[in-house]
Amino acid sequence: MMEQKKGMEQTINKVNIVGILVKNGLEKRNIGEENEGISGDLVIRTIDGSEHEVNYFTNKYKKDPNDNKQFTSDISKMYIGYETIIEDYQSLEHSETPDVISVGFGEFSANDFVSQKDGSIVSTNKIRGKFANRLTPQEIEITPQVATFEVSGIITKICEETYKNESTGNRTVMLDIIGYGGTIVPVRFTIPSELVTPFASVGFYQDGTAKLSGKVINTKVSETITEKQAFGADLVKTVTVTKKRNEICGGSPLGTIYDLKITDEEYSASKSKRRLHLEEVKNKKKGESPTSTQAPQTAFTSQPPVNNPFANPFAKK
Repeated sequence: MMEQKKGMEQTINKVNIVGILVKNGLEKRNIGEENEGISGDLVIRTIDGSEHEVNYFTNKYKKDPNDNKQFTSDISKMYIGYETIIEDYQSLEHSETPDVISVGFGEFSANDFVSQKDGSIVSTNKIRGKFANRLTPQEIEITPQVATFEVSGIITKICEETYKNESTGNRTVMLDIIGYGGTIVPVRFTIPSELVTPFASVGFYQDGTAKLSGKVINTKVSETITEKQAFGADLVKTVTVTKKRNEICGGSPLGTIYDLKITDEEYSASKSKRRLHLEEVKNKKKGESPTSTQAPQTAFTSQPPVNNPFANPFAKK
């Protein structure tokens, strides 16, 4: 019997976040004319003051195992769990004693849309989650409230980072993460200046592959700017600056795409699929929500469907 060919290999795409629940934005919605579901965001604050918006979505009913386009009458356990989040989880927005939660099976997803300013395509990233578990007081004491990532994929670019046309001393790395069905999730990472030399010395190169780990940062800080004037006192302003980046803390080269068990033909097909997706986004009317064009890009692409490994991850212990 001829062995059936497996689909294209996926690469690592893991985001772990533990922190205070700042805002609970999950809501029950009608998806289309008939299908019900829950979607929305949880905003989680980590110990460094970063606030991370994590996207969630689930259908109300299970899919038919024999026809993925049809739904059964059985309610999804994920939907029941998300109902618990909506009804029971305490956020800082509405409580002085908010829950500390852990994001389960988080990952980077692509977020592509048309710029209202000039009509160009803007590509950023969001974080998708699957579970959201509340921590017990005992778990809170021993669990760091941080946001970290572990990824692997193909390096498409390594370049100097600049700000207002001046070098920051950091480097930028663009990485193609390969998800389910060969979907490409391009993600931008930052190498801090103190790690630029070690990074360059171990064999990373454009078109090579890499495994990277680090921390997700999204903080706002106040800075004082002094504006010189032609005469009289200088103009002093206080501005809020957002520091948002995926900062690399370590990693290893992985060789070529063949070491990821990906062929040239498969990667070329994935890049063609990505270009087609961007063309579809570009052809949408300006002002239309990009969400409708993002289904292939924001699916849970780094992991195959998994069962909840916890007996009841949504219950307060």
